[in-house]
Amino acid sequence: MLSKATLIRDDKGKVVPALDLFAHVIRYLKNHLLEDLCIKGITVNNKDIHWVLPVSVVWTDSERQFMREAANKAGILTEQLTLCPDSEAAALYCQRIPSTQLIGSPVTRPFLSFSAGAKFMIIDLGGITIISIYQKQSDGTYKELHKPTLGPCVGTKVDEAFYQIMINIVGRSCFQKFKDDSKEDYLYFHRDLETRKRLIKPESNFKITIKLPSSLVTLVKETGKTMSQAIEQTEYANKITLNSDKLRMEADLFKELFREPVNMLVEHLQQLMAKDNLSDVSTILMVGGFSELPIMLDAIMKAFPDKRVIAPKEAGLAVFKGAVLLGHEPCAVLESNPPGLL
Repeated sequence: MLSKATLIRDDKGKVVPALDLFAHVIRYLKNHLLEDLCIKGITVNNKDIHWVLPVSVVWTDSERQFMREAANKAGILTEQLTLCPDSEAAALYCQRIPSTQLIGSPVTRPFLSFSAGAKFMIIDLGGITIISIYQKQSDGTYKELHKPTLGPCVGTKVDEAFYQIMINIVGRSCFQKFKDDSKEDYLYFHRDLETRKRLIKPESNFKITIKLPSSLVTLVKETGKTMSQAIEQTEYANKITLNSDKLRMEADLFKELFREPVNMLVEHLQQLMAKDNLSDVSTILMVGGFSELPIMLDAIMKAFPDKRVIAPKEAGLAVFKGAVLLGHEPCAVLESNPPGLL
């Protein structure tokens, strides 16, 4: 739980107060916007901006207070600031965009809309997985039916499965040394993996290509073998090949990385919807960066064929765009407990 006393330790062992770190991040983003506007010839003063900061729907009041104080330290006054639950912001955004901007199950109405009594689930597949469930009331508001819950971190689990393959090929100590000594290369390696995850589809049969960092290749050579030899000595000899400095993985093996994480998520959702008041949830709305992956949307649609499963085309931006809408329309929030805008 975040508080003034929370400390964050970096990979070198240095410890800093979490409040200072959060304040630095918020200050950077604030200044970046103001500088970018200035470059474009648009003069805007910080005091003229009302800032909307999305926070996790599962955060406590004390954690939200922590975020307010971090924003204050970053130069955003309390009267300039609104905190909004991320899932509510995403839901509002998805209700305002035309159906042409939604993917998944067919949406026959111009916009995503619900009749009174309709129940829907929001799955936020961002850095962590958060599931919220609401019901539309007769007055047009939305009531929270179940306390938001944390689900399996699908994206993290997929990453772990991929890196376990790498460990099986090069050895645990070798891969750990790569992570510790070549952090920039590791970061680019991870970003390349993120890009490839967004390309794979259920029907894909092409090989997934990921560039190997030269620092990792060098470390493998120091063990007395080439990367090709390391691959050939594993169970992946017929599924992974090396082409120059690029790792080429069979599509079926890459898709296998998703199997267990997706099954864990589906099982979690099934357990939730087994509850008496949630069994008739009609719509599953997927937001967050990982919802942009075709393989994820397809898996949830197949697991719940009787539900309408949809996601905005820019699922990773749904929270931020919804937060802007809430800033302009502070009354357009879902009725939840605790209250939406804070």
